[in-house]
Amino acid sequence: MYPYIRFSNCVPMYWFIVWVVIIKAVTSASSYTQNTEPVTDIFSFKENGSFVDNVVMSGDKTLLLTRIDVPEVWSVNLQTGSGTLVHSFAGGSSEITSCFGITKISPNVFTVVAGKFDLSKFAAQKGSFGIWKFDFSPRDDTTATKGITWLYQQQRDKEKNLNSAPVVTKIADIPEAVALGASTLFKTRTSRFLLISDSPEGIIWKLDLDTGKHAIAFKDDSMLPVPNGPPMGVNGIKVYNGYLYYVNVSKKEFRRVAIDRTASGSGPFELVSSEVTPDNFDIASDGTAYFATNTENTIVKLTRQGEVIQIAGNKNSTTLPGPTCCVLDREEETLYIGTNGGLTGPVNGVYKEPGKIAAISV
Repeated sequence: MYPYIRFSNCVPMYWFIVWVVIIKAVTSASSYTQNTEPVTDIFSFKENGSFVDNVVMSGDKTLLLTRIDVPEVWSVNLQTGSGTLVHSFAGGSSEITSCFGITKISPNVFTVVAGKFDLSKFAAQKGSFGIWKFDFSPRDDTTATKGITWLYQQQRDKEKNLNSAPVVTKIADIPEAVALGASTLFKTRTSRFLLISDSPEGIIWKLDLDTGKHAIAFKDDSMLPVPNGPPMGVNGIKVYNGYLYYVNVSKKEFRRVAIDRTASGSGPFELVSSEVTPDNFDIASDGTAYFATNTENTIVKLTRQGEVIQIAGNKNSTTLPGPTCCVLDREEETLYIGTNGGLTGPVNGVYKEPGKIAAISV
């Protein structure tokens, strides 16, 4: 999604609308190569205003998604097209209103970024964000006492299609953060870090998943929003081949920086492309990047040779209104896409629909 405006220094929704218009005006002049693929709708929510923020593959036949309009995590069966609520933070003593980045950190275990966010004002509350663990692992441990082999245990713990409810526990809060969003995993032989973007501040945080300690991993001017505009800086992030790749929404840039064993780096912060309108993205094993463009209503890919190809949707089409995120399946043959239904930029200024999960062949 497009990142956020803090409550403590709230910018009117007017600024967000103005910026969407600016982005549309700039990108309307772009001349992508077009090679569009048919789009298949897999699952749709029932109500307009439903906002899918992030998606992750959770098994061969299922994916998990987070919602911003409500503090919920859903599972979608990709064969049947059915969606199931797996957890809601609503009710009780929780003040969480929205869920953002979701990342797989081990088989059957995921992290979810959640906090307080006002969708009507597009504003986040500083200090409200934390990271939660969703553990779908089987809870029958009787086989662990029968002397089974390590290989058998590994097979037993293979990823499921997540038909059961998870155990949900908080890992840590990051009270210094303004508006946490997208997340990704970085592992070494001895450590596991969750990296999380903080768009208004131009920061990427790192959270040690074993100790719960957090610190700034990356901070650079290339991650900051444009001056005198809405705070839409760094958002989508991925680790690939020794680099952290990231997008800057308001600057319309795709960049990378080398990442070291401590999940940090000092640069250079290299420009990969300024020819996409990025919100979030995924990277294939060959380095091809796929971008969800939100208000452009398209999916584009960036080849390793630097060619930008529009592969689904169209700015004036209602096929993919407001694509916010995407994820490749394990075979890298299908790209699954989450949308906000055009909530942040209605198609032709008028058309909106419920958020959904769609798919294209790549």
